Amino acid sequence: MTDILETSRLTEPIDSPDDLVFNDSAEQFKMIDTHCHLDTEIFDNDREEVILRALQAGIEAIIIPAIEPNTFGRVRDLAHSHEMLYYAIGVHPHDAAKLTDDVLEEIEKLAADEKAVAIGEIGLDYYYDFCEKSVQIEAFENQIAIAKKQKLPIIVHSRESNEDILNILQKEQDGSL
Repeated sequence: MTDILETSRLTEPIDSPDDLVFNDSAEQFKMIDTHCHLDTEIFDNDREEVILRALQAGIEAIIIPAIEPNTFGRVRDLAHSHEMLYYAIGVHPHDAAKLTDDVLEEIEKLAADEKAVAIGEIGLDYYYDFCEKSVQIEAFENQIAIAKKQKLPIIVHSRESNEDILNILQKEQDGSL
């Protein structure tokens, strides 16, 4: 985005994102929310108000990370509903067992969408026992491969798995990640 929100000049309440004033001033501090699960049902009653409050607070963009295959469509559609929303596509380590070849193909296809800006939320979570470590590691590595192919950054989830995360990232880092 080249335009930035000019919040300091707002004198009246904003009723709609369309009421916002943008300018090209480099002096304005730019902020984005890099990880907001705005697609979840907890926001069903006030999602638009949350987006509006984010705009009023000076948030320029919000990235919504997908966490499992059945949320992919909802995350994509939500990102396309507002100019300031973007998404990351991937399978969270809790759901790594759901990462089939078909799901990997869907991730790769969605990653080419102009509103998809990262692969994620991916990684390893050894705190909970939702999925075996070996399955999580394979899922993490397969999704990193997509990120590298699509030239996208990754959004990493790491819980009690730092050593394995760092080892995998060091192994995978070849300048394209």
